[in-house]
Amino acid sequence: MEPEVANRVIAEVSYSFVHGQKLIRARDMNLPPPTNVQYPVFDSSGVNLLGYGSVETFCTWQFSTSLTCPFPPCINPLARPIPQLGAINVYESEA
Repeated sequence: MEPEVANRVIAEVSYSFVHGQKLIRARDMNLPPPTNVQYPVFDSSGVNLLGYGSVETFCTWQFSTSLTCPFPPCINPLARPIPQLGAINVYESEA
């Protein structure tokens, strides 16, 4: 609705309503249990260590230098419980 309230001046009123019900979600069932990993937090210069944060991850982190990880920290490939299958998606309507 856009009525003209004065000469060349309009007012606009709009309304939007969105409702989701029984949305479909996919979960990967072939994931290992997540582990809590501590990671360093630096300031904007990248020199001063401000502390450590934590994040839950499915992968393992490598903090030492190697041929596969020249600039640590690196995330190692995901080790699935059933590595022959890859992702096993389960579709649910509970989201």
